[in-house]
Amino acid sequence: DLAARTVHGAVGEAAFRATCLISGHMYAREVLVNYILNESHGYEDAVKVMKAASKRIKELRYVLMVLEESQHQIDAAKNYLRSIKEFSPGVVAAVETKKIISMVLEEQRSFAKQLHNQGVLGDHHHHELVLFLREDQKKLKRMKIGPAPVDIRS
Repeated sequence: DLAARTVHGAVGEAAFRATCLISGHMYAREVLVNYILNESHGYEDAVKVMKAASKRIKELRYVLMVLEESQHQIDAAKNYLRSIKEFSPGVVAAVETKKIISMVLEEQRSFAKQLHNQGVLGDHHHHELVLFLREDQKKLKRMKIGPAPVDIRS
């Protein structure tokens, strides 16, 4: 029983890290592509435009290499998660739930800051709310992903 919990905990942690890797790569790729597509040049003559285009092509080759490598990392992490699902399907679901809870807590913290900045929440209430949210984030961080609970009703 202890060995099973230890294995599930390690698998859960690995699954959590894999989902974070996927999210991080996808966000970074989005930022990179938006940066490249939204960059504008204010060149007046054709020679400058051609030189800039030539430089841009070289830059875009590097960007393409980065995006391809990032996609390989995402694919590897997704394959890893698929193998975990086969071994322990409840672990991936628990990890996804933990990530959603983390995102909700972060949104609450951000909203509390926004309300404080707008003067809706006073310093004292904002501080109390932030402490409450921090405590929940700490509990979530300490939460272990283990084997699914056994249903004793059946």
